[in-house]
Amino acid sequence: MRQSISVDSAMDCPINVGLRGKQFHQQLELAEQHHASQAHGHDEHPQRHCLVPQEIYDHIADGGAAKHKNSLLKEVVCGVMAGCFIGFGFSTCMIAAGQIPLDQRKANPGVFNLLFGAYGFPVGLSLCVINGASLFTSNIAYMMAAFIEKKATVWQAMWVVWLSYFTNLCGCLLMVGLMLSGDVFMHREGFTIELAYKKCSYSFGATLTKGILCNWLVCMAVWQGNAAQDIASKLLGIWFPISAFVTMGFEHSIGE
Repeated sequence: MRQSISVDSAMDCPINVGLRGKQFHQQLELAEQHHASQAHGHDEHPQRHCLVPQEIYDHIADGGAAKHKNSLLKEVVCGVMAGCFIGFGFSTCMIAAGQIPLDQRKANPGVFNLLFGAYGFPVGLSLCVINGASLFTSNIAYMMAAFIEKKATVWQAMWVVWLSYFTNLCGCLLMVGLMLSGDVFMHREGFTIELAYKKCSYSFGATLTKGILCNWLVCMAVWQGNAAQDIASKLLGIWFPISAFVTMGFEHSIGE
């Protein structure tokens, strides 16, 4: 029998109506899958759990381009929230691992540093990346990529970076006020004061160098967080670089 070809206008996919039985149903099923993938914006490749490096870079550059187009109010709110999120993370470090007795911390400094970095600060950056907060240290990566790709001018990039710095400061001060009002650090403030004195004892050069090393790892955490396409993978991608910089004692400007 002569076969004829028709096109299903709803699916926009060719179906051979001359086929019978199993072959016809298979082709119809393929046409429905093709239509469903077009309707949801999917291609024929299965969904991947991680972007490749070029896709990550493009995504970050686009993110930087979008930031300088946001309203002032949105950037201010996102910046204040980022300061609060980092406050949550660093406070967790100090209240958890920081309460280990001094003699045990001196006897096992490696174990203490591992515990101090493993839990707490990764929470702060995870909250920022997943919830879209505007953090100074990660904005450096976003805006640099946007500037290199000519999606933002140097002034637009600097505006976003410095606006986030001062709004992050406001968020940190807000978190300090809330912590004091709630007596969160009452009878647990000893380690926090000890740590503050220790950080102030370093030279400017040493502090600057540790700040650069810290931001390198923060940007890698943001890179990996953007690479992942599901929440669990984002958390894992962020956790390793952040726990590494806290364990090694690098200096995070907003956490300070």
